[in-house]
Amino acid sequence: MGYYRILMKRFLGRGDLFPWLIALIVIVSRVLTTGPVYFVDGPEHVDAALTRNFLMPAPPGYWLFNRVAGFFSNPEFGISLMNWTFSAAGVVIFYYAARLLVRKGMARLGCGLYGTVFYCWFSGDIHSTYASQLAFPILVFFLLLLHERQPRMGYLIGAALAFAVGAGLRPSDGAFLGPMLIYYLYLHASRRQAIVACCVAALACLSWLLPTLLLYRSAHGLHFVSGYLATTTTNVSPLTLGMTRRSLANIARVAVPLAMAFWPIGCHVLMSVRRLGDARIRLLWLWVTPGVCFFLMIHMGDAPYLNFVTAALLLLAMKEMEIAATSPRWAYSLLAGCLTWNLLFFLGFKPLSGGALAVDAVNVYAGKYTRYGIDYQWQPRLSDLHEVSLVLPANRQCPRGL
Repeated sequence: MGYYRILMKRFLGRGDLFPWLIALIVIVSRVLTTGPVYFVDGPEHVDAALTRNFLMPAPPGYWLFNRVAGFFSNPEFGISLMNWTFSAAGVVIFYYAARLLVRKGMARLGCGLYGTVFYCWFSGDIHSTYASQLAFPILVFFLLLLHERQPRMGYLIGAALAFAVGAGLRPSDGAFLGPMLIYYLYLHASRRQAIVACCVAALACLSWLLPTLLLYRSAHGLHFVSGYLATTTTNVSPLTLGMTRRSLANIARVAVPLAMAFWPIGCHVLMSVRRLGDARIRLLWLWVTPGVCFFLMIHMGDAPYLNFVTAALLLLAMKEMEIAATSPRWAYSLLAGCLTWNLLFFLGFKPLSGGALAVDAVNVYAGKYTRYGIDYQWQPRLSDLHEVSLVLPANRQCPRGL
């Protein structure tokens, strides 16, 4: 791997400890704010690891995540350690990927922002699979950027393995990275390299997919998996229900946290569409589009689902700002403002009063993913706070397995 060290020194420079300092801050902050096992399927993850079953009752089961947690004598601590590590590794990888796209000052601010986005921070504090998507998607993209600069087979094998592990830890999100990876292999890799990378990814995915399917077949039968997925992908989808209250609530679960997290820089993400002629911008949009379309039009559970696309959204905004900004200070100010906002929102949020539907939507779809939500184990539903129910009734709760 000597070529890897040479490339890192040439393009990223030596002795840059900044991302590692941010990683240390991220780990310390997560350790200090981690709460008890309470959020959504957190207790089920701990129970699956303790009972050595390693499979959640609801698909996709998360066998690989629970299997890794089972290596720890205390799975609760093991899951926390995994999520702290994913969060810290994510900011380091993000920084190095950003350095291949934008100048150093912007990469540093983006790295800090990636570590403070409120729902990403929340993901590192709870006992679920969400934080894994802070590290593996950006690792795949980073390795593809390295291959673009120096087309070594090792980078593609690394990207294929990172894709497989990320999809294994959280199949419902990680699989959406497939179109970007396939598109890159088709355009930028030789036929031999593409075949090898696809075979590596397929074999690595089978290592967690086969145990998952075998356990479900012995426990419930594979018809249970297909039936569950069919129900989950239709019971709140605008494609099947039209624009009903349920489907609008599903769209709000995507729009509200994104707006709360990125309102200072969101317009730059949208404006980057005009630069699809840039191959890297196309890759980033191929990363973002499948997952966001699924979340908007099929099923969205909680704001941390968005971890999967957060790095891509930040890179799109940063790249657009660097190209379009007449002065770097303006771009730096926007990133610094967004970082400060997320930091204050996560640490200082208190439930908003007033009773208006929009206020309650902010509480439920953004506010509960903050330190207040962790400290008070606060998991409100919009129907609990507002007279008009925009979510499923209590006897038909939206499945959380996806």
